[in-house]
Amino acid sequence: MRLIYRTDAGRRRAARPAGFTLVEMLVTIAVTLLLMLAIVNFFEFVGESARDGRAGIEMAGPLRGTAMRLQTDLDLVTVPLRPWPNPASGLGYFEYYEGSGYDDTSAATNLNGDWDDLLMFTVRSAGEPFVGQLGGSTITSYDAEVVWWVKWDDLNGDGVMDPAERVLRRRVLLVRPDLSLSSYVPASFFNSHDISARPNAAGTAMVANSLADLTQRENRFGHDPRVTGGAAPTFPFRLNAAVMDNLAQTGNQLGEDIMLSNILAFDVRAYDPTAVIKSVSGLAVIPGDPGWTNATATAIGLGCFVDLNYTSYSGVASSIFSGAPQTKSQLHAMGAALPVMATYDTWSWAYERDGVNQNGGLADRGTDGLDNDNINGVDDPSERDTSPPYLAPLRGLQVRIRIYEPDTRQVRQVSVTSVFVPD
Repeated sequence: MRLIYRTDAGRRRAARPAGFTLVEMLVTIAVTLLLMLAIVNFFEFVGESARDGRAGIEMAGPLRGTAMRLQTDLDLVTVPLRPWPNPASGLGYFEYYEGSGYDDTSAATNLNGDWDDLLMFTVRSAGEPFVGQLGGSTITSYDAEVVWWVKWDDLNGDGVMDPAERVLRRRVLLVRPDLSLSSYVPASFFNSHDISARPNAAGTAMVANSLADLTQRENRFGHDPRVTGGAAPTFPFRLNAAVMDNLAQTGNQLGEDIMLSNILAFDVRAYDPTAVIKSVSGLAVIPGDPGWTNATATAIGLGCFVDLNYTSYSGVASSIFSGAPQTKSQLHAMGAALPVMATYDTWSWAYERDGVNQNGGLADRGTDGLDNDNINGVDDPSERDTSPPYLAPLRGLQVRIRIYEPDTRQVRQVSVTSVFVPD
């Protein structure tokens, strides 16, 4: 018989149960947690990318549609973009108002751009007629007055102009001078009716405009405070921002005039063939860009899109649109109560034939057939009662529309450019 002896070590090895040690378990848990963390980060990245991509697509669609709508409107303008159209020609008008704001390039964290500009003009459809509402009935017209502007509503009452509180609006007011509006009162008329109209002389009823009527500023949308209960307007019939803010659609048409929300900028700029392009550190800059006013900047060319009256923030007046409006327009600075209203307006020859003295002295001296000032001949420009704010033709226009998506903090911008030089 053979005896087999086991040592204590052998007995201990034989008695050891199968499994993992504590160290092995801790290592396994740590590796698992690292893998789970990597997977979570991966899916979070994928989720954020998908969210950002979806937000970008949702922003791009409305922005592109708005740009196309504005481009179409500008292509349908009825009047040549130069001053002094004759009302008898019935060509309508074009007005571009440059608000006091501008794109502030001094603060990198400033989200607010130039959003207080305004466009309004008459258009004629080349295809389907424009459609609107009057007294609950649907009406149509091939001619219309179109207005683009940004309205700010302080929804949270904090007095801060948050992008989410600004919306880009577009009103289309049909030109139908054949309609009788004697039963409609000015108060709240534009909140629910899509007709280009003005209060009558007494301010008690509305009168439908023709294209000829609209050459005169006092007949246009937003220029007559009597639609909100104010006093009758006086020359130069300034655009009234408070009136504009009360002309948004309400009731059953609430929100129909909204084109975009979360507006950072609605920046309208005129093409100025005499504005100076400069070079700063090898980069071309235009008025409003950082470095343009630097003494070291050198001129390299002429012609670019600029804000009207850009000397107000650049300190340099050097081109046809850089300064304040003509004095006789009475849209120049007239004290704190009447600040500069830099406006490009096709104006109206009617002011020189209306029998009204807009500028002191005898009325309509520029059309009376006399050399009243004994210089420069009969009925020279210096004898006229009024003047367009800017005397040069408008060769082109550029509109930058910039929006903000607050959840993903994305910004998208599109530019619309129109050329008004005849072919």
